[in-house]
Amino acid sequence: MAQYEWKRRPSGAPKAAVAGRYIQGLNRRHKGVSAEVLVAESRAADSPLHGCFEWNNRKAAGEYRKEQARLILRSLVIVVQESDDAKPIKVNAFVSFDDQPEYVTIQSVIADEDLDRKYKIALLAELNSTKRKCAQYEEFTEACEAIGNIRVR
Repeated sequence: MAQYEWKRRPSGAPKAAVAGRYIQGLNRRHKGVSAEVLVAESRAADSPLHGCFEWNNRKAAGEYRKEQARLILRSLVIVVQESDDAKPIKVNAFVSFDDQPEYVTIQSVIADEDLDRKYKIALLAELNSTKRKCAQYEEFTEACEAIGNIRVR
């Protein structure tokens, strides 16, 4: 049986094992679990995930608009042209950190030594998460090794 853990425990969430078994049951019953299925099945007050959701429609609508705003901020990129002969690259125009709700420009992150290091550490954590997902596939061995060699200064 799978052992579940929260990477980041949602507000109102039960123990990871309880949530994992519940979602696994939904997966069997529905032959897959979509966000819509999870919301619908968690609507019942006795659902172990009921407390993870905002059921007040007024509050939920406001939260949805905030999520839309976050999507806009995450979706904007800037095009960087290092030199005339280099291929332009696209980078996120705004970034955020887990411990701060505000988004800041990537230029301000790069210009600040502490923020730049913090951002690189966050990027490396994302890469390590991807590495764990890819490690089970032989085709990704070289990429996993390369990620393992990255050191943030």
